Amino acid sequence: MRTVKMSFGVGTTAPAAILLVLLLACTSHGCYAQKKPERKVSVAQLANFADINIPLKTIIDNPVINTTVTGCEVTGYTISFLPKGGEFKGPYKTTGNKISENNLSYLKAFSDGGVRIFVEDIHMKCSGKDTTAATLIYKTAP
Repeated sequence: MRTVKMSFGVGTTAPAAILLVLLLACTSHGCYAQKKPERKVSVAQLANFADINIPLKTIIDNPVINTTVTGCEVTGYTISFLPKGGEFKGPYKTTGNKISENNLSYLKAFSDGGVRIFVEDIHMKCSGKDTTAATLIYKTAP
């Protein structure tokens, strides 16, 4: 094995200087490859509705969080509401996939729409294994 003698005074050799520069660059800027975080794809839907703007009647007629993946079912989630010009309400933890009567009653009070709905922390069971889905954000329309 060959050793490199480094001197930092007069007479520093070019290979040693290059090695020093590379060492500093790697340690100061994270030269190691980093894995990008995995983004969750939305595989769940509110009332089987894929668009971000959802008619209030659609939610009332079908008050469930469903998954688009065969063999999976939603087992729980949290839901929050932000009415236009109002106060943030939630998050409300829900077991199962149905929207509670209290949450539906709250939504019905805003028949003119404009409520942002946040469905987060979506838990699913797929082929016996627990998994999660990406957050859903909707805005109600009249």
